[in-house]
Amino acid sequence: MHCYNHQTKEAIGLCRHCFKGLCQECCQKNEDFLVCSENCAQKVSEIEEMNERAKNIYGIGKYASKRHFPLSVVLYLCMGVLFISLGVSDLILYHVSLSNYDIFFISFGVLCLLFSLLAWRRTSKIGIIL
Repeated sequence: MHCYNHQTKEAIGLCRHCFKGLCQECCQKNEDFLVCSENCAQKVSEIEEMNERAKNIYGIGKYASKRHFPLSVVLYLCMGVLFISLGVSDLILYHVSLSNYDIFFISFGVLCLLFSLLAWRRTSKIGIIL
């Protein structure tokens, strides 16, 4: 393979971003990667930062010991408990028959609890939590 800029010279590596062949004169070393320009160096740095963030989110590599509990599960649980307690407290405090509001609050709370269960099962299936 020959250098992209100097067709007569042999390439020693590829640019990490644009994958052009680079000779000794054309390559710039960016951390552990070869790049052809400052623009490619910036793009490679951005991609590496995104990869590190993704590894942190999913607990991969050096972040494997971190366990994350998804916020959606906590949110659905809190909403479920809140709405069920609103519906039940209305029944207990006022000793009246079951009204449409009570039915709505209790059913919406149960629905939120079901959503929290589904969110927990989905995130544990893809490996965010154990």
